[in-house]
Order: sequence, then C-alpha cells, then structure tokens
Amino acid sequence: MWGRLTGVLYAALFGAFLCVYAEQVYQSSLAPHEQHHSQPSGTSTQETKKESIQDISAETVAYYTKVLAGFTGVLALVSCLQIWLLIQGGAAAREQGAEMKKASALSETQNAIIAAQTDIQAKQHELNRLQFYAAHRPRLVVRSLVLRQFEIGQDVIVDMIIANAGASEARIVEGNVTVSVPRDGRLPPTPPYDRDRLFLLNMIFEGGHKNSVVKTRGVPLQDWEWDSVEAPPFGGRLFLFGFLVYQDGIGNRREVGFGRVFDPRIRRFVVYEDQNYEYAD
Repeated sequence: MWGRLTGVLYAALFGAFLCVYAEQVYQSSLAPHEQHHSQPSGTSTQETKKESIQDISAETVAYYTKVLAGFTGVLALVSCLQIWLLIQGGAAAREQGAEMKKASALSETQNAIIAAQTDIQAKQHELNRLQFYAAHRPRLVVRSLVLRQFEIGQDVIVDMIIANAGASEARIVEGNVTVSVPRDGRLPPTPPYDRDRLFLLNMIFEGGHKNSVVKTRGVPLQDWEWDSVEAPPFGGRLFLFGFLVYQDGIGNRREVGFGRVFDPRIRRFVVYEDQNYEYAD
C-alpha cells in the first residue's frame, strides 16, 4: 500500500514539473514576439531574447525547487507515518504473539486437566470393577453325580451337575475328573489324578446358573472292577474325584476339589470325607 502511495506522489511531482515546464516554454515563446514589437532589431534584440530565456529558466528552476521541497516534506511525513505504523504493528504483533502463547499455555493446561480427569475416571472404573468382583465372586460347586453306565466292557459314564453359586461368571482354565476303582477300596492321601487336565477347558459358568456335563472314562470296565463295586464283600469301591481351576472376570484364580464314592446300596455317590479331595478356595 505504501509503495503505491509513494508512486502516486512521484507521479504527481513529475506531472507538476511537466505542467510548469510547459507553462515556461509557452511564456518563452511569447516573449520574443512582444519584444519584437517594442525594441529595434539587431544585437540588442538578441541580447534581450537571451536575457528573457535566462529569466524563464531561473523562474522554472526556482518553482520546481519549491515543488520538490514540498514533495520532499510530504515524503518525509509519509515516511515518518510508515515508521510509526511499523512500530505500532510490531507492538501489536508482539501483543498478539503473547496472547497466542497464553492461549497455547491455557490449552495445554486444559488438555492436562482433561487427561488427568480421564485417568481418574479410568482408575475409578477399574476400582469399581475390582470392588464388584470382590463382592460378587464366582463359586463353583459340584451339585450331583449320577452313574449312567456301569457295564463290563463299556466305558463308565457319569452325569454331573456343576453350578456357579456366585454372582459373576467363572471360566475354567484347568480341570480334571478321575474315575477309579482301587483294589483295596481306599484312596491314597495324595489324589492320583489321571493325566487329563483339559476337562471343561474354557467353559464359562454364568453366575447363579448350573450346567450339566458328562464324564466318560476312556477305559472299558473290567470284570474285577465290576465285582469290586457290585459285590461289597470283595472290598472295592468306585471313586470319582477331581478339581476345577477357574478364573473370574479380573483374572483371579480359584480352585475347587471334590471327591465322591459310589454306594451300591442306594445307587448314589456320596461325599468322600477327606480334605485332600474335598476342598474349595
């Protein structure tokens, strides 16, 4: 904008100079004609013409000098105005920069507050979750066992009902059910679990619900096993024992163990009273 204004001023100065110059040229053209009527010809006429031209040139230079001085003053005033505006603009820019820094700092503070609030909310949510599972833990129990198949040369099949007596879900991470007919009719202090540890693996028991499952022994029933169970004088008994390791919703692991012995007189499984077999976390 200021470049355009300066150009306009220079154009005005040049136009003024042209106007003055044209006026002086016109005056100089009239002067000899007037002097031709008033003075005699000859040497005096030429001198008079020369003096007239010198006077016109001097007046032109003086007038142009005045115009140039005025223009210089105006230009100096414009330059001072430009400097003042630049100083004011720089101050405004500094103030704007300071305001922008303040706004940036305020934005960072607000973001930090939001992040802190989000973190607090996440921790509160996790705390509520932990409190819920602490107050509503799962609890697996073996409700009943029914001997479905017990025939010589066939697999032993037992129907089981496992219930979640707790309020939250439980997921099986390891499980075992062992069917055994020891010859002496007794179990050792340490449960002789079979190698299968994948019984009901990853099965989920919802809180307050029960599930029916089936245990099948993969070894056909032998004659002597049948005699041991069905003919009590031989002293043998049918045992079913095992354990379930389960996990709640936040990863806490618990374990329940169970031991049952089959009573042929009532055709039911009863609890085997041994804390190494029958236990719960």
